[in-house]
Amino acid sequence: MLDDILAKIGRTKGNVYLPFTAAHIQEANNITHPDEGERQRFIQNRLQLIRQISDGYYLNFVMKVGEIRWFVEEPIEVLATISEVPLGENAMKMFVNLFSKDQKDQFRMSLGIAPKEINNYKPDEVIRHLNTKLTSLGAQSFIELVEYGMRPNQTSILGHRFILAEKIAAIFELLDMLGYWKDKHTSTSNYARFWDSNHVSYATACDYFICNDFRTRKKAQVVYGLFNIKTKVLNSDGLP
Repeated sequence: MLDDILAKIGRTKGNVYLPFTAAHIQEANNITHPDEGERQRFIQNRLQLIRQISDGYYLNFVMKVGEIRWFVEEPIEVLATISEVPLGENAMKMFVNLFSKDQKDQFRMSLGIAPKEINNYKPDEVIRHLNTKLTSLGAQSFIELVEYGMRPNQTSILGHRFILAEKIAAIFELLDMLGYWKDKHTSTSNYARFWDSNHVSYATACDYFICNDFRTRKKAQVVYGLFNIKTKVLNSDGLP
């Protein structure tokens, strides 16, 4: 399967790096099972798969320099690091649940935005369309709404100045709120979208972001266009 995906983008395992990130490890750690022993077995199997695919290449954000950098790490060691700071996960859940579904629906309706209409726009046209809707009612433009929440004097939930990953998370949330390829609402959809945005953030350090979630790909294309990021967005068939 992996060889087939690489072949479709003109690469082979020998000349490409397939890094993992903390998002992959967190998703593994979120595996559920009524029997804790079985849950741990599933987690270990996932970690082994991540190790096999990535060869230990690991992308991580280094706060001191404000950059995503490459490392070689064992997935199990990254899991141990994540497990040592459970408060971080709780803070992230709070961050992505600031607005209820009803609040989002009301906000979108007040702007007269129809999801089926906005989904017909190409990624590079979406922001222009949203700007027209927002400013026509006296609201801030899309990017101004994002920047308002990312003012230089503010710090993030992680205790440092807002970084690209958090801007991208905010953009994903705002796009979803405004109806652009919005996710089906569930009790965990906001949290899942946060990790989707996290994958998109780390992929800014890569040549390709390969994802079979169509809604995530569409949002990623908008994000990369906004920040002039050259990462190509594809599915596992090598298609946009």
